[in-house]
Order: sequence, then structure tokens, then C-alpha cells
Amino acid sequence: MKYKVVILFCILFCCKIPAKELTIGVPEWQGYTNADGSGVYFDLMRSVYAEDTLNIQIDSYNRTLAKFHDNKLDIVIGVFREDIKQGIFPHWFLDTEAPITAFYDPKKTQLTHLSDLEELTVSWLRGYKFNHFIPYVSTPYLVNTLATGFELLTKNRINVFIDYPYNVPVIHQKKLASLEVMPSRHIYIAMQNNASGKRLAEQYDLKMPELRESGILANIFALDYEHSKLQSFDENKKKFIIKTDVTKQQVYSKVEPIEGKVLDLLIDKNEHFNIELQVESQQSINKQVANNICFSNKIKTKEREKDYIFSKPMSIYMGLRLFSRMPLTVSGPVDITQLLKENANKKLTVTQGRSYTELLDNQLLSLHPSKVDYQLGGADSYLDAFSSNQNSLAIEFPSTISYSAKLPKNSALFSYPLKGANSYTLGHIMCKNTEENKQFIESINSTLTSLYNSEYFIDIFYSEADENSKKDFYKHYEASFKTN
Repeated sequence: MKYKVVILFCILFCCKIPAKELTIGVPEWQGYTNADGSGVYFDLMRSVYAEDTLNIQIDSYNRTLAKFHDNKLDIVIGVFREDIKQGIFPHWFLDTEAPITAFYDPKKTQLTHLSDLEELTVSWLRGYKFNHFIPYVSTPYLVNTLATGFELLTKNRINVFIDYPYNVPVIHQKKLASLEVMPSRHIYIAMQNNASGKRLAEQYDLKMPELRESGILANIFALDYEHSKLQSFDENKKKFIIKTDVTKQQVYSKVEPIEGKVLDLLIDKNEHFNIELQVESQQSINKQVANNICFSNKIKTKEREKDYIFSKPMSIYMGLRLFSRMPLTVSGPVDITQLLKENANKKLTVTQGRSYTELLDNQLLSLHPSKVDYQLGGADSYLDAFSSNQNSLAIEFPSTISYSAKLPKNSALFSYPLKGANSYTLGHIMCKNTEENKQFIESINSTLTSLYNSEYFIDIFYSEADENSKKDFYKHYEASFKTN
């Protein structure tokens, strides 16, 4: 018996279990992640993971993300949600970033929309990856200091300098105009999508309220604590599920980038709800009736309004068109019912349960079942079927066709305007008509209203519009988003 006691003693006291080593990646941000290992975020990590050994790797933002996606990091610090292809986010965010802003001299430069930057000389600090949010600036003029950037701007050596509002020197504040590039947003830490990552995320969520309650969190952030918005974070917020057929992998392969970007903004801005995305096929979406479950990017129809409530528009897609693998002998907008009646070998491939606007939906219902190939699942399923049959037709948004990985890249597609199609189509968050869901939709609407004037939000849709639609884009955007 005494030998068992000795062995147990050795296990408990003599053989100390070594601390886990966590490999953490982050860019260098002065005051937050300093090269010497000091800084606000490192102090926070040491407080949350006090029992572990932190192996900190400082690198550029892009290389840090690449390491994380190659599973070379356990944790990445200071990321936007959309930057992580696959990973786990804690419920608690890390901090709140100030809006990214384009500064310019209104006497010398006119700047109305982000697309105007394409013709201008744009500058920002070396090491910042602002081109991630601005597709129009391929070769920015990089500077090493803020003083240099604002000096070049005031001396007319550059047209636009992009940075954060709190960095504008007092002597320049009254002289410069500005355009918001990216609204204020939360940044996060992310963990690998595995059992260890789940444990680390849970530990972060358990420790953060303790640090806030004890005052340690306020001491770590010091003067920046109020701006972080961590003091008002609600750890008991109600959970809502938004069902979507857009996965992170699809967003990053550019099958459907618009919806993913908007959902990331809505999650980030609706702090009072715990919003979770669940990927569902188009077939199952319309069968759900549960409370606290909503659906992304739905077209509002009279039939749906009998049972569901809708948010303000969350997306705008320019002009549904008819796509064909082979050229068609048509002139003007195509009447799909007439075309299929006159072409016995043609068949329309569509998604089961999807609405293409009420007028087009009625036309589809009038067709003989043999003329319509209804595919289960999302865009990938029916576009795969469309691409495999040269006599197949498809109704789709140009942006989805352009970025689909399912369509052959070495063969031409032919596109035609559709009779009955609108100039644009609006998508909404759709929820079952209940009191709890009404409160959620009110919060979503408040967020959308605040985003409508954000150039980053506007540009999500403009950058994906086809060339034929861009000339009328801002007119359609104004009519659809500002009046709904």
C-alpha cells in the first residue's frame, strides 16, 4: 500500500506537467504588439493563458494569415472575421478598430466614391494592407511615417492619404476632407478549427469576464479601454442563427463574395446578439419555421410575407440575365417561356425553392416540367448541371457567373437580357414572424441604415457589378437602399 502512496505522490508533486506552448502570430502594432514582446494584446494573452508558454511570432499581416491557414499557428491576433477561411472565433472580440479613412484636400481633389481612387495617387503607411479593402489601388505610394504622408498630401505630391482619424495632425484637421473607407469594426483573435482551438476559444470566453470584473482588463487597455467597447460587451446575449448557402470556402474562392462580406458586417455590428451562421442548402431553407432562426439574402415576395418578416435590403444584385452555353437567335429581352417552346432541345436549369422575382417565378410555373431541370442544393449544384449540358440555359446574376468555379473557363458563355427581369434584385434577412424575431430584425435594420452611407458597404456591390451595370449602379443603389 505504501508503494502506491509514493507513486501517487510522485505523480502529483514530483512530476510537474509542463505548460502547453501556444504559437501566436501577429503583425507588429506600436503599443499593442511590440517587437520586444510588450504591448496591450500580449499582456491580455498572458492574462488569459497564464498557465501556458506563449511562442510569439511577429510578421506581416499577410504572412501571419498564411501561417495560420497552414496550421503553423495556434492563435492569430487582431484579425477581421472575413480574413479567416476556417477557424474558431471566441464570442468576445479583442478590440474595436477606428474607421479607416481617406484624407484629401477638397480644393485639389474630388472624392465621392471609393471607385474614384482608381484615377488618383493614393498613399498609406508601409506595412498596412489597406488595399485589402480597396480593389482600385494596385500600386499605393508607401511612406514610412505619418508625418511624411500628410506632408506629401499638403504639398500636392499625392492625392489621397489613408489612415485613421486620430492620427491626423491638428494643423491639418481643418484643411482636409475625408471619406470613410472602412467603418469602425471589431477585431478578433482566432484559433484553429479543431478540439484544441475550441478549448482555447472557450478559455478566452471564460477568462474575459473575470478580467473585466476584477479591473485587470481596464488596466491592460488603460486610456484605450473605453474605445475598445469591451466594458459594454454582453456575454449573455441571445443567440440567433442565420442560415446561408454561402460557406467561407465559397467566399474565398469568389463563388459568392457579396453575401459573405455583408454577413460579416452584420455579425460585427450587432453586438447585442450572438449570431451564428449555418450553411444550409436552398432546398431546406424555406421549410424552417423555428423561432430565432433567420435566412440570409432572401427575395421578398407576397407569398413569403404571409409567414415571414424581412429586414431592409442587405444586398443588391444587378440584373438577372439568361445564360446559354450556345449562342441564341434572339433580339431584345428574352421571353423565357416563348424561347423554350420554340426550342425543343433547350432546357432551363434552376435551383429548387429559389425565387427569381415573382414575374419570373410565374413564368417558370407555366412551363412544362420537362423543360425545367430543378436542382437541389445551392449555386454549385445547379451551375455544375448547367455546365455539363450544352443545351442548358440558366438564369443568374452576372457576378455569380463570373466567379463560379463550376463553369468551364475555356469556353464562352452567352448572356441575354430577360423579359420580366428587374434592373436589380434586392436580398433581405428573412425571419419567421415572431416577437423575438421582430426585435432581431429591428437591430439588423438599425445596422443596415448605418451602413448604407459607408463607402466600403457600397463598394461591396459596385465592385461585383458587371461593366454593363456599373454606369447605372449608383442610381439603382440610391433608389433601392435609401428609400427602403
